[in-house]
Amino acid sequence: MTNWIKTQDQLPKDGDVVLAFWEGLNSPQSVLQFGGGAHWNNPEDDEDNYLVPTHWMPLPEPPTE
Repeated sequence: MTNWIKTQDQLPKDGDVVLAFWEGLNSPQSVLQFGGGAHWNNPEDDEDNYLVPTHWMPLPEPPTE
């Protein structure tokens, strides 16, 4: 299993879809797309999200069966 990566230490590549974590919300984990700079968005909707994750990790490989 991959460990969480602090966003202050390293950011995903532009366009990567990752599992992100932030504090202070009812559901602090979500699949987000990194848009470069400090922009993160939810690939499931077209709305801009101004979330500021503290940690992220790559998504696991999909199941094979």
